[in-house]
Amino acid sequence: MKNINIIVLVYILLWLSCNPVTVEHTERSDYKFELMDSIKIGIPYKLQFLSKKLENEKFLCYSQVENKFYLIRANGEILSNFNNQGEGPEEYSHNILQAGIYKNKIYIQDNKNLIKFDIKNSKTWKNSYQNPFYIGTGGGIKNKLLFMNDSIWINPIPVTEVVLGSSRKTEVLDTISIIQIRKFDIELGISEIIDEIEYERGSINKSDEIYPNFNVIFDIDDSGNIWVIYQNEPSLYNYKINKSNKLLLFQHSQLDINYFKEPKGVSEKELDNPKNNRSSQLKENPEITLNRNILIQLSAINSQIYDIFYTENNTIFIMYRNGIPDKYFPEDDIWYYSDESKNFGAIIKEMKVIDSGISLPEHNSTKLNPYNTLYIGENKWLVLQDYEIEIDHQTAYIYELIKYN
Repeated sequence: MKNINIIVLVYILLWLSCNPVTVEHTERSDYKFELMDSIKIGIPYKLQFLSKKLENEKFLCYSQVENKFYLIRANGEILSNFNNQGEGPEEYSHNILQAGIYKNKIYIQDNKNLIKFDIKNSKTWKNSYQNPFYIGTGGGIKNKLLFMNDSIWINPIPVTEVVLGSSRKTEVLDTISIIQIRKFDIELGISEIIDEIEYERGSINKSDEIYPNFNVIFDIDDSGNIWVIYQNEPSLYNYKINKSNKLLLFQHSQLDINYFKEPKGVSEKELDNPKNNRSSQLKENPEITLNRNILIQLSAINSQIYDIFYTENNTIFIMYRNGIPDKYFPEDDIWYYSDESKNFGAIIKEMKVIDSGISLPEHNSTKLNPYNTLYIGENKWLVLQDYEIEIDHQTAYIYELIKYN
């Protein structure tokens, strides 16, 4: 009898080794966000943060309604505001790609120039550059302008890719395929490319399915090193720049974070299915298949990392969503889907996951996102409210990330 039990046990172990059991993450995080305080910002229009962290107790915001930049203290006091949009020598065009603040100087990048302003918003210089990949961004300003040092800045290139299959179909996906490293020369008045990091464009084909390739996102640490992560793959890269101004991959780590699902794709048959397209547009353009329903479906069911912050002491904080349930079917209306995903955070220190599955706070319908979240130091975050802006001001909440277990 004892021998039979041993044989049965061996068979069970062999079966498990050939058929690994997928265990859903149920670990509770040791960290949580606590609401500590709030500040009022005397601007009655929706704002967008253009700083990832405080710069000498100040941060930069943008109001799309007014086309106006605001420089604000950490306590909510407005220091200055300006709108220099135009075609003059001290102005920038309406095609603003990035903006940010670095060492008490404000930098704005449009589709042709990098313009530097001092803290009182007087132009210091304008630096031209060639951007052959430029496409209109629409909406707000997509990126926060980041610097590696006093003369080297980051120019991420968003490219609209059209993925063509064997039959009549197109799938348009916006990806950041290149991160350019540019150095400006004040005397020559130009910014030249000194190096770049290239990433796969468009979608990813694996076996018989097509997977979306979401943007790569990044941040700069205090030493000017770049931390890069794919949105749909928890794989962290750390690049350093050498004395010849060339990028070197210094560290790379595949992260195991709780509640992050494996990427999902769709088959070519699904992409070619006429039910996934607007009939009116198909009649007008029979050679084109828009497949926006599939794009929405792919975006919804895939876990996504949507922001990365270098905080301090070689520590990274990432924000991500876990995707909605596996058994998801889009409604007939291609613009509708039910987003049941949840938002989490993860702490990475020295390329290792310290904790993950940290529930991100929600207060008055406000969720942390790349446009409304700012790290203010000492494990504290400033989060702009998304809705219910008052007649003469809006509120920003201060949260602290604390360890309670």
